[in-house]
Amino acid sequence: MSLTESPQRPGDLRVLVLSADVGEGHVAAARALSEGLRALGTVDVVERDGLSAFGAVTRHLIRDGYRWQLRWAPWTYATGYWLFTRLAPARAVGALALSVTGQRRLRGLMRREAPDVVVTTHPALTCALGRMRMRRRLAIPLCAA
Repeated sequence: MSLTESPQRPGDLRVLVLSADVGEGHVAAARALSEGLRALGTVDVVERDGLSAFGAVTRHLIRDGYRWQLRWAPWTYATGYWLFTRLAPARAVGALALSVTGQRRLRGLMRREAPDVVVTTHPALTCALGRMRMRRRLAIPLCAA
């Protein structure tokens, strides 16, 4: 993922695009969003790998677990998807785990980058940041692609 930043001019909207390198789809979506925003000419876009905010263990579980899952046990993807979309307790536990592991580092990332808006291309990032917004720990707008 590109870590280049365009120089910010006064009045520009600063957009932080967070992705996860679990598959090319998330990274490609972030790249396309960033290119489109930069084409506007008045948007300062910063791209980051948001998955790194979850720490080494959770990042490994999300990224490498997903790759293992698709290669060796693809049926578990549908099962997991069903669990997290149909069973509220599973969804609550998953959301809590993502919030606990990512919130502190995501807050630090928000302070460092000082965006006006955050766009995510991975549901784990959207979940953790969304919970931060619900608890008034993230005041800026959050968008999910």
